[in-house]
Amino acid sequence: MVDDSVSGFGFPAICRKKVTAAFDGGRLTSDGGVLLLAQAERAMGIAGRLAGCIADPRDQSRVVHDLADKAGSAEHIYDTLYCARGQAENLIKLHKAQLKSDRTSCRSANANQMRLFLHTAAYWLMWTVRQALPENAALRTAEFATIRLRLIKVAARIVETATRVRIALASACPDAALFRHVAVSLRAASP
Repeated sequence: MVDDSVSGFGFPAICRKKVTAAFDGGRLTSDGGVLLLAQAERAMGIAGRLAGCIADPRDQSRVVHDLADKAGSAEHIYDTLYCARGQAENLIKLHKAQLKSDRTSCRSANANQMRLFLHTAAYWLMWTVRQALPENAALRTAEFATIRLRLIKVAARIVETATRVRIALASACPDAALFRHVAVSLRAASP
């Protein structure tokens, strides 16, 4: 019996060159950039922090609610409070729209809380990747969806031997220099 997954198939010729394809490329992923998220996690240690929060209920004696200091000039209030609120709204928009954190359709409040928990971790990982970009890079101010498409959804071949795992990233990756910069920056920030 012929294995359909490795048998070749054709496409129309291009400049009299035969074009064929087959699903024989080996282990591939379209998410090679998840390595950057792993580096961000190592730099932040967010997984360990979140794991500690899940198993241990909050100790109310440690919760401190600071009172807002509403004294200050109009300019100070606008610059530090009102503009910060606008920035917070932008960050919430990234959280909800870009990471789909508003999908809390489970019947259980605990399940919905867990979803928000995980979405918040994803937010911090994406934010850390964005902050690791060079300050003059256009992606430094990009939305998470753009960063996901340009740096996370990167084609890669996985080659595993007895002693190592090699990730072969696409040679034609248009953001290869940025990818390398983020990986090196986050590696340096890791404990």
